Amino acid sequence: AYPDIPKDAILITDQPRQLANYLKSGYANSVGEIASHSMVMSARNIIALETSDTVREMLKE
Repeated sequence: AYPDIPKDAILITDQPRQLANYLKSGYANSVGEIASHSMVMSARNIIALETSDTVREMLKE
């Protein structure tokens, strides 16, 4: 379904259905941040997202 993407890749989405598809397809390192789209629209500065903290924690393991 996702050619050339290794199963240990970190996949990030703001779509709940897409997150479910990633997980069902065996991508255990999938992260969803539903509010990210609305948070970054029209942003003029760096926006701190929970996703970045989650990815950092995943990389430590």
